[in-house]
Amino acid sequence: MEFMLKEAIKSGFDDEYGKTEYRKVWEKQSKSHISCEGSRVYFDNYKSCYAGIGKGGAPRQLYRLQDCPNSSKIEDALICNIAPVSIDTGEILHQINSHSSSSCSQTGWHSVCIVMVLAVFNIYPLEFVGMLEIDKRVFGSDVTDAMLSQDMLIIMHQSGHVRLYSFNQILEKFRSYKVNLREQIPGSDALCGQYPSGVPFNTKITEKLTPLFETRCSEHNVQIGGFPWHYIIIPHGCCGWFQVHSMETNNLAKNGEVNVSSFGIELDKAVFHGDESGRVLHISEDTVRVLQLSSLESSSETVLRELFSIHPNSNTHKKENTQRTVTSSGRSIKKRVCLDEVLECSPLTIHDVDYENELDVLVVSAVSHNPEGPVGHIGYYDNLTGELLREFSLEEPAKEYYEHRTFVDADTIVQRVKVGPSKFICIVYKLFGVAEEEEEKISKKRLKDVGISSRINPENATVTECKI
Repeated sequence: MEFMLKEAIKSGFDDEYGKTEYRKVWEKQSKSHISCEGSRVYFDNYKSCYAGIGKGGAPRQLYRLQDCPNSSKIEDALICNIAPVSIDTGEILHQINSHSSSSCSQTGWHSVCIVMVLAVFNIYPLEFVGMLEIDKRVFGSDVTDAMLSQDMLIIMHQSGHVRLYSFNQILEKFRSYKVNLREQIPGSDALCGQYPSGVPFNTKITEKLTPLFETRCSEHNVQIGGFPWHYIIIPHGCCGWFQVHSMETNNLAKNGEVNVSSFGIELDKAVFHGDESGRVLHISEDTVRVLQLSSLESSSETVLRELFSIHPNSNTHKKENTQRTVTSSGRSIKKRVCLDEVLECSPLTIHDVDYENELDVLVVSAVSHNPEGPVGHIGYYDNLTGELLREFSLEEPAKEYYEHRTFVDADTIVQRVKVGPSKFICIVYKLFGVAEEEEEKISKKRLKDVGISSRINPENATVTECKI
């Protein structure tokens, strides 16, 4: 199935697979944030879920959760195949209370020395691991945030430092006891995870820890990956370039400074490739560069080299106007004025770059400009060579300054666009084959449109008469 789909995307118009195109099959607006997980779309803060294929290829509503009581609300959700809420029916399978004396928001609550509290669970199977406080007396007075990822406790500081600690070592040294959900908490009659006691504080860090890794960067943004292990940062206090460093030595890789080529609406990004190849993607306003980390034979140093770059076709036309100025002597001066500064400086804006693992392609979503206004399009590029396989135009509210994400899942494209402070739009496209008769209808309609346009605007028309 995946092979045939990839060949259909590659094929274009004139081979055994026939012509294929993406068609808009569904659109839904929301006043709150829209979340996408694979082919599932969540509205109203995860209360309603749409997925599958309904009439005309549009997604159907799988379920809608019951409204929360006034004493509680949904803060966030973790979507997985086996979860406390069934992803197919919305039925609540397990309900866990945190702690009766704490007000929970993104698993964190504040006091003078306590920055936040982390309650940690395993999902497969669902079990309680531990709950601990992030204390300024242990981690430093300038701690601002903390999170867990890949068995690492990540602590962020106001100074720009990011420090990583082994969470398994913390559990081995500071966890006082283990207890499973719905089991009796040691020294108490309460059950773990049940109201009103919730889950217990069974981990207490009592001394300062030695970090496994630390660095200083802008916005606490550290990307870790590559072979051998490297990390990407924007140096603290800077915004004009990225740096790629070795995890082992902290040395800058050769050619490891990635300069930002332009300053557009969207800031440049540098991330490790989602295919786990260790490559680096540098995404600028109008270009995607694919870079490879490799070791130098003569030394232990690594070098960063460009493999290829992707330049989406913008088909750009700059819109200009002339403004007449009259001097005191009566002489006229014509001055060119650009009607849209973004159009003049940024004819193309890349909104999103996604890796589709089933098809092994890079998917680039962008907006280009023509005299009629911005046009949204999406391109499929070979993951190994950067060759353009197919490009599709998309019906979307395509403004370059809209917050925009594109998600690709096999034959489905989901666009999520924020067009205003409380206005979100979700658009779903499906891949269809186009029959010869339908192609003929489309061709006739286009020809008819040309004829109508010619009669309305004879001065600008290239075809002055068209009879159908």
